[in-house]
Formats: sequence, C-alpha cells, structure tokens
Amino acid sequence: MVLEKKESFDSFDSFEFHYTISDALKKCGYKTPKAIQVQAVPLLQKGYDLVAVSKTGSGKTAAYSLPLLDYLKKNKVKAKPARMRGLVLVPTRELALQVFESLKKYGKGLAFKMGCFFGGVGMAGQIKLMGKGLDIIVSTPGRLINIEKEGHVLFDQCEFIVVDEFDKMLNLGFQKEIETLWDKLPTKKQAAFFSATHLKELEQLVAKYLKNPLQINIKDVEPIEGESEGENQGQKGQGSLVPHHDVYFVNDSSRKGLLKKVLRRRSVKKAIVFVKTRNEAEEVLKDLKKAFIQADSLHGDKDQVERMKVLGQFKRNKFKVLVATDLASRGLHIGGLDLIVNYHLPKDPRDYKHRVGRLCREGQAGTSINFCTNRDKKLISLLEQEFKSPFTLN
Repeated sequence: MVLEKKESFDSFDSFEFHYTISDALKKCGYKTPKAIQVQAVPLLQKGYDLVAVSKTGSGKTAAYSLPLLDYLKKNKVKAKPARMRGLVLVPTRELALQVFESLKKYGKGLAFKMGCFFGGVGMAGQIKLMGKGLDIIVSTPGRLINIEKEGHVLFDQCEFIVVDEFDKMLNLGFQKEIETLWDKLPTKKQAAFFSATHLKELEQLVAKYLKNPLQINIKDVEPIEGESEGENQGQKGQGSLVPHHDVYFVNDSSRKGLLKKVLRRRSVKKAIVFVKTRNEAEEVLKDLKKAFIQADSLHGDKDQVERMKVLGQFKRNKFKVLVATDLASRGLHIGGLDLIVNYHLPKDPRDYKHRVGRLCREGQAGTSINFCTNRDKKLISLLEQEFKSPFTLN
C-alpha cells in the first residue's frame, strides 16, 4: 500500500504522545509537524511496518524517534542485560551521534537507558553499557556486529527497529551487515525503513523481510529539503523555501582564487565547501588559512575524536568555513548554515541534493554556489530540471 502526501496536522498535540514527550517538544519550540511526520507518526503509532522515502533534512529523525519513544513509554518492559528494546541503525558515526542527541532531547524526563555505538573508539565502554540492558540503541551496523561477535549483545527482546538513511547504507556497502543483523531479530517486531531516495535494493530487502508494509513517498513535497530533522522552531506553516543556485565556470587554476573572493564578498555566517578528496580538503584549508579566513576540515583521515571536535567547534561558531568531503553531506544538522560551495560538483544529482539539503533552515533560503567546468553542463541541466528552476550563471 502506497500513501501519498496529505494535509498537515495543526500541531504535535494531534499525535497524543505521552505527556513527557509533548512537554519536551514544547520546550524545544516545536509547533507544526512536517509532511513526513504527519504521515509516518500515526502509522507507526498504530503498529504498522513502514517504508518511507523523503528528502534529506525533511524531518525523518523526529518521524521515527517520537513514535519509538512513545511506544516504549506506553509499553513498559524492562530491558534485560545485553538486550535492547528499540534499535536504530544508521550509516555513519556522525549521524549516530545526532540521532542519539535527538532521542535524548525528545525523551528528556522518560528515564530511558540509551546507548550510542560506532567505530573509531574502543568497545570496552560500549560493552559495559550494553551489559546493563538498554531501552534504545543507536548504532552503525559494523560496530553492533562486532559487539555481537564478542558475545555481548542479544536481540531477542528487540520490539522496534528503524533503518535510517538506507540509500546511504547501500552506498557504503552495508547491505550484508543489515541482513546479518536482521536475521538475529525476533519475528515479532515493528520495523521502519527511511531513505532519501527510492531504490530497487530497498524494495528487494523489504520484500524479503517485511509483510505488506505501508509505504510513504514525500519526494514531491516542498520545502522539506531545508528543515532539520524535526526541528520546527517557530514555524507556523510549511512555506516553500528553495535554495538559490549560482554557477561559476572555472578551471583548475582559478578555483582557489574564486573561492576566497566568494567568501570575502558574502557576509557568511556558516559555509561548507565540498571537495572531492581528503588531500584537496587539506590543500583548500591551507589556502584559506593563508588568506586569514577562519576554517577547518572534515574528512575520513581524521579520527573520531578529531571529527567530533571539529563539528562541535563549527556548531559553536568557532570558525565560519568547513571544508569537507561528502562524509559531511548526510545527516549533519548544523544550524545557521547559509552557504554551500561545491568546489567540485558531485557526479550524481542525488549527491548534490544531499549536499544542499543542509540549507534553507531557520526560515531563510540559503545559497549553493557551484564551480563548474564544461564537463558539468549536463549535470547542471539535470539539476535545473530536478529543482524546476534555472541556475544563475555568474
């Protein structure tokens, strides 16, 4: 069964969450639920399995986190040692941390025991936490499998599982890990898959593991792209916010100079500059620092502690420009971001959408500046069709 977009609910009160969750949402200033939340939350509350496709930044995290917390609170069962009641699988360490923080924020006052597991750090602390039994685990697939192999986690008490950013999971080669974990789950459970794009592999996995799930497709809804995951502060409606797309034709020798010129001309609050490789990230960073532009970098060569430190400083406005590979393009919720510079354009239009999905927050449309060569003309044409508006040539 496929559900298409419907009218919005007026408020989060319509969902009749446990009063502790409702109070937490009010304290966060959340007023009007987004399209994905309007459709997904009631279905998950009714116990349906769900497959939801919605753009990056559309509010997917709140769409599953709120009914998960509500279900666990209303169905009071104590988690046994080495077990979890709810499980959220995510593709990256950064997204794991952000989903974990969202769950803690929405579930403040529920006294749930929760854990966030990912690689790049030692397992000892995670294993110790798992031993107590947890209400909710947020984890990358690989780390959870490693803990299971050591004999420190059992899945027989899992009642509710969410697989988030499934398309990103596939891009990172995690399908086998997801299937491995799925085979360990109990037959009786509620399941939800969330993805930014609809993929054949998603259909195949769903057909294999779920019976008649409901399906939601929010791909045509505007302006979900720009909203953070459930962060609806002060929003009275769902007005259309679309980022501006500017095009500059460049060659390899002119990129660095143009980047500095663009950043100096604009009153930038926060900007992300996307590059192709780790080495290029460091080269661009070095050039910006020489020009006295406050910046830092984020890429796979940095260990987890470094990456968390950089992200934390960027969010706290310690510097204005983050030079990043696509590691940072999915699932990062960075308030106040007003500029994306595609120093190198991605090959896939979906990756472009994921990058600019960080814009249009806090009631303002941001800008995406694109450095292009003649090889990128076809991509620009495709993107203009996708966004249904011409890109501005400078």
